[in-house]
Amino acid sequence: MGILSNLISEPDPDFRCSVCGGAEFVEGPRGGDAVNFACTECWARYNDLWPFRIDRHGFVEPHERHAFEGAYTPRKQAS
Repeated sequence: MGILSNLISEPDPDFRCSVCGGAEFVEGPRGGDAVNFACTECWARYNDLWPFRIDRHGFVEPHERHAFEGAYTPRKQAS
């Protein structure tokens, strides 16, 4: 577990995809405290680097989509 694992993260139900405005996401691969997730509408790919920021980095290619499954709610970021 990462150094931030003892902090409490809260879901952010108001987070929207910056590409299409979608509000439903699927979880992808994780590493440490970072979680990859994607919009179910346009497949925009994000990295939830809680508690610091959420970065968008491209789109999930069709051959990668098998690694993204299960609903995901992005976490509220520190202000």
